[in-house]
Amino acid sequence: LTLEPTIELTDAHLDVSDNTGDHRVELAKTGGNPLRYGAGLLVAHDGHYQVHLTGDAGLENRDDQPRPITARADAPPTVAITSPANRGTLKVRPDDTVVVQFTGGDDFGLTEVEGLVLVDERLPTPVALPLNVGERKHEGVWTLSLRDILRTPVAAGLTPRRVFYQIRATDNRDPDPQSTTT
Repeated sequence: LTLEPTIELTDAHLDVSDNTGDHRVELAKTGGNPLRYGAGLLVAHDGHYQVHLTGDAGLENRDDQPRPITARADAPPTVAITSPANRGTLKVRPDDTVVVQFTGGDDFGLTEVEGLVLVDERLPTPVALPLNVGERKHEGVWTLSLRDILRTPVAAGLTPRRVFYQIRATDNRDPDPQSTTT
């Protein structure tokens, strides 16, 4: 929470109430701006807060009404391959490319989207895919070059019969980010 009053303050705090009780949260000067005050809040329960500001002359803010806080659980991200539409096996030549279109999203924002390549069910090789960190909705395209995959150390010296691909999206929950894989 960040506030930018028009005058210097001698006191700036929030009174926060929820089902665990009443709490006072001090607002400190932040960001090198002498008129910017802020505090971080971990919201685990519904409740309300009131802003209390006092200026040099002892004047207090008139708007000290309770404001609601709604705690919302962080859902895992979503991700889906939208093309190729065929969910079965694609038959392709070793020099083909497969254009994979996908969508992903998260209620609070994504931090990473990866393509995963598995050659003959070996361990997956992650490939970072472009993303504007923090996006809540993302549409992407991944051009999967079989020629490039077959040159990787995972496939070296093999005659691969199958290449599998998946998309994994990771959210920005801190700590413990959540991931979902197609």
